[in-house]
Amino acid sequence: MVQKNPQVQVPDIKDFEFTFESNGTTFLFENLVCEFYDPPGTASFWRNNSKSCYALKTTLEKLTERGLNTSLQELEGIVVSLEKTIAQIVGEIPQLNNGPDLTQEKVLEYFTLLCKSCQEYLNFDFSLWDGVFELAKTDSEAKRKADIVQNYKNKFRADFELVFFGNGFLPQLAKKVSVQCGVPENDVLMYQNKEIVDLIGGSKLSDEKIQARKQAYVYFKDQNSDMTFYAGIDAQNFIKQFLSEETITRPENDIIQGKTAHSTGKKVRGKVRILARDYGNPKLVVESMAQMEQGEILVSQTTDPELMPALRKASAIVTDLGGMLSHSAITSRELNIPCIVGTKNASKLLKTGDMIEVDPIEGTVKILF
Repeated sequence: MVQKNPQVQVPDIKDFEFTFESNGTTFLFENLVCEFYDPPGTASFWRNNSKSCYALKTTLEKLTERGLNTSLQELEGIVVSLEKTIAQIVGEIPQLNNGPDLTQEKVLEYFTLLCKSCQEYLNFDFSLWDGVFELAKTDSEAKRKADIVQNYKNKFRADFELVFFGNGFLPQLAKKVSVQCGVPENDVLMYQNKEIVDLIGGSKLSDEKIQARKQAYVYFKDQNSDMTFYAGIDAQNFIKQFLSEETITRPENDIIQGKTAHSTGKKVRGKVRILARDYGNPKLVVESMAQMEQGEILVSQTTDPELMPALRKASAIVTDLGGMLSHSAITSRELNIPCIVGTKNASKLLKTGDMIEVDPIEGTVKILF
């Protein structure tokens, strides 16, 4: 039984929709995402090397309205600004590697750019654009907006590999801070962005705080954008209480319901290939994609540009999350293969080797055996 801490206020999961999941991201990266990308009314938590995010249903409604109310000129301006922001960050990499020791002012400048990139990239979240995508069938300006999002979303996501992942700017910044401050890199990655600035000034986190964050952590942003942060046992209790009414059971008639992102007009049968994107273990992802056979049906939480080798092998795509302008949806139309998004838990209900039938007309996935 979960021991309730009266200081830990847990919202009702019934008011939320499951919106994102990923593996292997760092605490420092998620801190930036939760503070500057996630909209008001979101609960994000990390445990067992996995990050999950839930958004209030009212938040998603507001995002849909925001997409509809964003003018074509505003969207074009956002594209130009985000391109400039990413170029500025990537352009700082030589200075970061070869320049003098970091100052608090310089680190604050870096994080200001990183935060700006997160805020601007929110404008390409699929949650904003399903309404626009539907309207684009009859409205020329909506179609132009949908085309811009479709043309730039995957490009910006690929560009972010040079900013946040692999050997990009943020990991290199953590390495330099580690060397300069004499703190293990894995511990530096457990700092919040403001705490990194303080670390440059000589203020270190206690081992107790770092270990608590490694166990589990939660960011809860209410509808007023006020952020509450929990770590360790408080975070574990929050997660257990929040998820207490969520169950994953095999669906009735073995049919998983989702939304059709692209249809070729016919059903596809094939073997399942589960692929979980693990940002902390890119080698494992590469090996998993190499094991995938041509014609298998790719099933994942979501997809991103790094999964393109697997997507090109797939006869169909099925994801837990996503909308009409998510990466998987855009890519399925480019490759002209059926795609079902928004199944919520297909990657947990299915396993590699299962035989399924994807019906892109009905937006369903049938478990055959």
